[in-house]
Order: sequence, then structure tokens, then C-alpha cells
Amino acid sequence: MAASVQSIWRHPIKGFTPEPLDQVSLEVGGRLPFDRLFAVEDGPSGFDPAAPRHIAKQRFTVLAKIPAVARIRTALDDATRRLTATAPGHPAFEGDLTDAVQGEAFAAWLGAVLGDQVSGPLKLLQAPPAHRFMDDDQGYVSIINLASLEALAEAMGQPVDPLRLRGNLYVRDWPAWAEAGLAGAAGG
Repeated sequence: MAASVQSIWRHPIKGFTPEPLDQVSLEVGGRLPFDRLFAVEDGPSGFDPAAPRHIAKQRFTVLAKIPAVARIRTALDDATRRLTATAPGHPAFEGDLTDAVQGEAFAAWLGAVLGDQVSGPLKLLQAPPAHRFMDDDQGYVSIINLASLEALAEAMGQPVDPLRLRGNLYVRDWPAWAEAGLAGAAGG
């Protein structure tokens, strides 16, 4: 079923600012580059990089759990893995997320911004190559059908911001709800 891609988004840190992409190369069974490569656990999550497994998003600092995450803006430079993070009333953070010391500094900065809204100590996690911090243990790339969102908005009687769903590919030219039969399909 053909579709036209309207926009492409990645989320370098689970739960934080989505970043638009002009293009992306995807491989069957692969992950969207730099998408949900990092996550910040809110108290010990049990994540083991040597044996990664899906962990519920409520174990991380995500907007669905901590509304103040919406005030934070992040941007990741692909080449350097340097993150820039800003929040009103706080000095900006800039650092290399692959460096353990700078990762700890980002977690401390984030703790200062979020204050008592966090449940426990914050820790930046980096996914090993074959893992991503997705909401579903089968997740690779999230496709949002804009016709389905429009049908939902009409049924609710109010607009639905597509970015709130945190997808990767936003598509047109499919009938509403056509994506329901595509879960797990490759090349279909």
C-alpha cells in the first residue's frame, strides 16, 4: 500500500524533544538512526545493557509521567553526539552523551530542572546497538497515518497534535485506520 511521507521525526532521548529530519535511510529490521538511543531513568529501572529488554516508559523521565519535561528543549548533533538542552530559568547544558561524566552532568542538570517531580535518582542510559528505548518491545519505526488522526480528531470534536504521538514517519494517502493491519509487516 503506497503512502507519501509528510514528515520524518526522531527522538534521540526518549520522552524529550522530537527532531525533524529531511530524509533517512532505513533497512528492513533496522532502527531509525539515533531514535530513542538514550533514555533517562527515574530511579533504578533494572536496565542491563549486556542483556537489554523492554522497560515500561513509566520508569523513565517522559512527558506522560512528568509534565515539566515539556519545558525542556533538546537537540542532538549526530556527528559529535553532543546534546544541547535548555529550560526556562536554568543555564543551558551542553555535553557529549557518550561520555559517562558528561552523561552524569546531564542527569544532574535535568534533576535541577525537574526538581521534586522525579521519583528517584536520574541516570542517563545509552542503548546498545541492537536496542532502542521504545514504548513497545517489538518497536522499530513508528508510522502515524494522518488520516487516522483526522478521523480521531473529528470523533473527539477537537484537534489532535500529531507530534504528541511521538511517531517517526507521518504518512498520507492511506485510508483511516489502514495501518492497523501493518503491525510487524516488512515491505508490505
